[in-house]
Amino acid sequence: MYTCTARSNRVPESLKQELPRSTVDRANARGKVKWASRGDVIALTVVDVKVVPMLTTAHREIADVEFTRKHPEFDQEAGKWKMVVAVAKRLNVIDDYNRFMDGVDVADQLRTNYEIKIKSNKWWHPIFWSLINTSICNAYLLYKVGIADHAAEVMSHSDFRAKLAEQLVQLFQRQHGCTSGRKRRASTQAAVERPQNRTVGQHLIVRVTSEVATTKPQRDCMLCKEKGKKGSRSVYECSACNVGLHPVCFKEYHTT
Repeated sequence: MYTCTARSNRVPESLKQELPRSTVDRANARGKVKWASRGDVIALTVVDVKVVPMLTTAHREIADVEFTRKHPEFDQEAGKWKMVVAVAKRLNVIDDYNRFMDGVDVADQLRTNYEIKIKSNKWWHPIFWSLINTSICNAYLLYKVGIADHAAEVMSHSDFRAKLAEQLVQLFQRQHGCTSGRKRRASTQAAVERPQNRTVGQHLIVRVTSEVATTKPQRDCMLCKEKGKKGSRSVYECSACNVGLHPVCFKEYHTT
């Protein structure tokens, strides 16, 4: 005996329902049911957030059953929210589906909550990430089974993934001798060496004509480079020092 959701083309045309466009009509139509049976199979459609087609061989009729659920309610006396248990009704088909669904349904739900989606043109990338995602979900289920009797509070799926990512990063750092955070680049001032004769002799600012220039006659401004400014290029250079300089940087470079 089975109870399951189905594709819309698996139920007869007479059972198909249209989801109302307006919010008010959609709220009023919620819970509307159409069903039909043939032999041991019952097909039905239920209006919820969307129209849900279902098939069942475990029921002989469609009826409402009572169930309990918790919902938040504000306590005026205590001045805070608290969880209240209330009695509600739903279809017997949906009640059994929610209580006994397992396997594929739970696995799909876990994978969909935090699905790894990385676009790629390679056909095997989606398969690879799907396997990684399934492995993480299986690890979380094993964690819940193993920790249930030993811990007062079980981590949520989101917290488990965050903890797993943190531990994988720490493992990689230990194996490769890395430290946390990006490695800082060496100081630009220490890497750049000024010519010793920059304050003596005749220094002229001229257009870049040295062999360093290629299709674009520009050079990195040496003073800007010392100050850590990236991508600051100039079409001028010093004739004696053979370094690129902006006209406004020429005097400061040769006097400091």
